[in-house]
Amino acid sequence: MRTQRKKRALVLADALITRRLQMHDSAELEPLPTWVTRWLRRSLAILLVGIVVSAYFIAGFVKDFQIFGPVVVTRTLEPLGPTPRDSACVKQVEKDHVWDCDDTSVFDKHHFGVRVWLRLAHIRYEILQLLLMVPAEFTAFVPVAWEGPGWRRRTTGADEPLL
Repeated sequence: MRTQRKKRALVLADALITRRLQMHDSAELEPLPTWVTRWLRRSLAILLVGIVVSAYFIAGFVKDFQIFGPVVVTRTLEPLGPTPRDSACVKQVEKDHVWDCDDTSVFDKHHFGVRVWLRLAHIRYEILQLLLMVPAEFTAFVPVAWEGPGWRRRTTGADEPLL
């Protein structure tokens, strides 16, 4: 009795599967309209171009900067961005990396990448502070808050340049 039920169930399942396959393979499914396929192809092409261009700029940013390095600041402690690779303009004063040259074109060249990196550095610093529960007075300089074109300065008690 049980084996007959199993056989019937298998035959029924097989019939359902073959019927579905026949429906899927038949001409009941209509192809997409031409304008839809063109739109899908163009959308995919635009997406791929965007990905390639983004990868190009990200590779240039990574090539020019040490993305896991410290923040480079001006003499007045305003952050410029990550440490550039092979730069003679970066001097280390106490715990800060200070930009000693007047030419900041390397940071201007990658303006968007530098802005994103500074925000991520700020977020990374806040997470570390929460994890370690270290007071801000005992840590090195990290940007405090974004205020549009510039950052707030670290309060050191004196507003004089480092160099």
